[in-house]
Amino acid sequence: MIIDTSLYMPYQRELDERIFTTHQTNRENTRIDRTLALCVELSEFVNETRCFKYWSHKPASELSILLEEYADGLHFLNSLCIDLDYSPVIEASPSSSTLSEATLHAYQSIMLCVEYFDVDHLKKAYQAYANIGELCDFTSEMIFEAYISKHKKNHVRQDEHY
Repeated sequence: MIIDTSLYMPYQRELDERIFTTHQTNRENTRIDRTLALCVELSEFVNETRCFKYWSHKPASELSILLEEYADGLHFLNSLCIDLDYSPVIEASPSSSTLSEATLHAYQSIMLCVEYFDVDHLKKAYQAYANIGELCDFTSEMIFEAYISKHKKNHVRQDEHY
């Protein structure tokens, strides 16, 4: 699975600028909040997968819910990429054998971006996030469709003063 972020960036720039203007803020003032939001969205996604809930027999949520939660995280990852004027093409190559391991690796990579906000660390975080999608058998097309769908919902939310 490959994520070509250049496909996402025009949409993300538009949404970011709308939100920054509406809420009278900017990229620099919101970087930590957007990074935290990425972690929260990753947590919401992994909660829907239930991959770590060894004590439960309940299955993962429906694919559409998983993809929507995954797309939420992509919005924040793409927004952080714009901060560095960085549009990577990420090819997933999971090294973790389980979704739980891959998720912990993604958290670790994201946290390193807080301390070292540069292209190298952001690329590693994006790679870790893409690896999660690969472990879930998401295709590039599925991910992009989910992103666009959520992007439209995000604009509606702004219209409704979410």
